[in-house]
Amino acid sequence: MEGESDDKPIDLPGTTVDEFEALLDFLYNRPYDDYSSFDLTRWKNLLTVSDRYQFDKVRQRAIAEITKIESDLNGVDQLLLAVKCNIIQWTVPALVKLLVRPKILELEEAERLPLPIVLRLWNAREVFRRTPVDAPMQLSAR
Repeated sequence: MEGESDDKPIDLPGTTVDEFEALLDFLYNRPYDDYSSFDLTRWKNLLTVSDRYQFDKVRQRAIAEITKIESDLNGVDQLLLAVKCNIIQWTVPALVKLLVRPKILELEEAERLPLPIVLRLWNAREVFRRTPVDAPMQLSAR
């Protein structure tokens, strides 16, 4: 039977070892509320696994913790997590981070994002750069 031995583990498709360890660590430490060992990477792993398996309260906690340290999250990672885990409140801040930063997307960053997002971001950045500081800016979500 699945899960009774190392020879027949329970298969969790798409779940990484790091995600599963973050989930176990979170669940075992829950009574003590001691997550001092959780860094940004650990919270991201917990978010993705809790979103995948619909652990809503765990997901909410991961979102809250990542939101506290959101400034540590780069725009690309924040946008990818927002899209992957359907976190609407992170989408605009992530796009703004990418829009106003001094340098354009690096090739490695652009390759991680869907092409339509890269093109829209590129267009918005061009409009942003050409708009005088005192002029109102209108960007289309299309």
